[in-house]
Amino acid sequence: MKPKKHTKLWPDPFHGKIKMMTKKLLVAFDPKRPDQRSSDSLVVVLEGAQPMFLGLKSKTPIDSGLMVYVGKEIKANDLFAKLVDTGQKIQNVGLTLRTLETYILRLQDFRIGNLLSVEADSANGFKLVKIADMPPVPDQRKIS
Repeated sequence: MKPKKHTKLWPDPFHGKIKMMTKKLLVAFDPKRPDQRSSDSLVVVLEGAQPMFLGLKSKTPIDSGLMVYVGKEIKANDLFAKLVDTGQKIQNVGLTLRTLETYILRLQDFRIGNLLSVEADSANGFKLVKIADMPPVPDQRKIS
């Protein structure tokens, strides 16, 4: 597997496994206010068998996310630490870390500016689905 542009693979010195990191993440997107940009980073959490986006700042479920460039390298452990800070109950640490690693891996299939949602997938737990290449921009012209 060849990593994409904003992805870096490096060996984990403790387990010898390949870990992933990224410089792009999803942020909350409100279709009612598409011109406003959020700084509420999203992670995928599994509630039972149902995946959903959870805002790390708002601590609320979010329907869709906008892919943005964050400018620094983010690992699954970084997202896990932020998730713990939200007070979200974590039943299985290993499963949550694997879910976050898979989330980072799947983000690499999309481009900055894409609008995504999350759906259940029987084979892999969840899948990211592109809703639009770019969010709709409201018409700024005024009618005279």
